[in-house]
Amino acid sequence: MKWLRFVVSVGVVLFFSACSGKEVNHSGKISRTIVNTLPSDCLLEFPKTRMRYVNGLKEVRVVVVNPTETPYTGVEYRFKWYDKRKREVAENFSVWQPLFIEAKDQKEIIALAPTPKAKRFKFYIRKRER
Repeated sequence: MKWLRFVVSVGVVLFFSACSGKEVNHSGKISRTIVNTLPSDCLLEFPKTRMRYVNGLKEVRVVVVNPTETPYTGVEYRFKWYDKRKREVAENFSVWQPLFIEAKDQKEIIALAPTPKAKRFKFYIRKRER
């Protein structure tokens, strides 16, 4: 009986740890890696985020999908990079970039960390300020 409890406990822990990964928030607003402050009528989706190391630097790829018939031209994004203590590194490196995405299209946005100290990132997307 103790063995069965142990197996069930381990299963529950594994289930919840798998569910608490770096999920992208499809409905907008804030997730661990994507901070979406677009208005609710902007229906961009973020189905995939991939990370890998290139020459000791973290490379991030964020897929942005426009499922609508409307092209989006008034959107901008940026990446912020954080060290293992969750402090921002290379603050001046984080600048807003325009994003133009056609109707029924998808784009993969690629960013390379500015320093090997960067271990985490956040991808910010918002309506472009005029």
